[in-house]
Amino acid sequence: MIADSRYGQFDDYIQGVAKTFSVPFVEFRTLPYEFDDSRFYIQDHMTGDDAAEVCPWSLNAVLASGKRSSQATISNQSRS
Repeated sequence: MIADSRYGQFDDYIQGVAKTFSVPFVEFRTLPYEFDDSRFYIQDHMTGDDAAEVCPWSLNAVLASGKRSSQATISNQSRS
């Protein structure tokens, strides 16, 4: 996180956009994943391996928040 960034303002903005278009919003900080600098090429582009690892958690969170009645889940297979 960049000390003088405007992440909080962007988070508020994007939550509003999601609400306007009735799409699920998932706060990435609630995922069971540690987002540190080593997982990114640059500030907002994850490495391929890390993106593949966090993707199932993200998809499950979207499915859970968007359609509570859905039984669909994406399995999170650990890397070998």
